[in-house]
Amino acid sequence: MNIDPAQKYWLALLRTPGIGSKTFLKCLDFCPPEQLFSESRETLIKLGLRAQTIDAIKKPDWDTVEQDLLWREQKDNHILLFTDTDYPSQLKEIPDPPPILFARGDVDLMQFPQLAIVGSRNPSSSGIQIATDFASSLASTGFTITSGLALGIDAASHRGALAVQGKTIAVTGTGLDRVYPATHKELATEIANTGVLVSEFPPGTSAKANHFPRR
Repeated sequence: MNIDPAQKYWLALLRTPGIGSKTFLKCLDFCPPEQLFSESRETLIKLGLRAQTIDAIKKPDWDTVEQDLLWREQKDNHILLFTDTDYPSQLKEIPDPPPILFARGDVDLMQFPQLAIVGSRNPSSSGIQIATDFASSLASTGFTITSGLALGIDAASHRGALAVQGKTIAVTGTGLDRVYPATHKELATEIANTGVLVSEFPPGTSAKANHFPRR
């Protein structure tokens, strides 16, 4: 596979129990992930890592990481590390940016000017029409429309951009090997073909309530 050797260590750290975005970035400030896995238990304890987390670092789940890398090899799939030049620069400015992004489609689109449109999953018919019209108008002027692939306003915004052959980005709350809601499978495919699907969650991640506010 044509893969950056460092990616497997980043992916292993991402999948380590007890490692969230803030802890991952704290570890990254100390050393690259590929070095972290060879550090002593004493050093890992000094970093503030818990015993369960240290045990997992000492015995990584390489089989799952291999599946992530196989996903990366599929057409138009990408893994962006926090240190990569194509990782969105503005995303790095938030308090706890995702250390890794998974993407399907045109990753360059994430560097373009964007406007986010999000809203109710149960909007009125006029609300759907307004979101669609806004997205179409803005996409026609060159803005990329970013939303969350959810029911209601999100879907209307994506469709509004696509209706005028505009660009749209869907930030999802699941791994990109699945679509939530399932009824948006066709919409997700269209977005991947002309825009990009993005997630901070690795392949295999199912829909969970706490994922959606975070995304």
